Amino acid sequence: MTESSFYSNFSLNKTVKQLNVPELKSSAGNSGDGKSFGEIVKYRRDFDLEYKIEEYGNKKFDEKFFLDQLRLQISEELANSGTYTQSVGFSSNSFHFDYSKDDNKGWIEVAGARLEGNRYRLWCVIREQVESKDN
Repeated sequence: MTESSFYSNFSLNKTVKQLNVPELKSSAGNSGDGKSFGEIVKYRRDFDLEYKIEEYGNKKFDEKFFLDQLRLQISEELANSGTYTQSVGFSSNSFHFDYSKDDNKGWIEVAGARLEGNRYRLWCVIREQVESKDN
């Protein structure tokens, strides 16, 4: 058994770009992934993105609105991949989903923070586990 299509295809960078937020300009980012084997195969991916906030006139970056839109977009991506969302939680600057598909059980968490110097940082971690089926 392998990771779910949601896990394989998800890209925080791409999801944020789809939201087309004019106040956020990408400035830096990195990601990583890992896998551990055993009776349960565990997958882990993380994203760490930084943006420059460009506010002008009456165009101000609304962090709460942005995170709400990002949460809805990720929820849609989960649904479109045929993944079942078991629970959702959110606070003022973060949210998470617990999900499952077939033998895969996963969790995604996203957190954002406005930083000094008109910068905005997004972190995301996806963990997924699959029971190993040895014949």
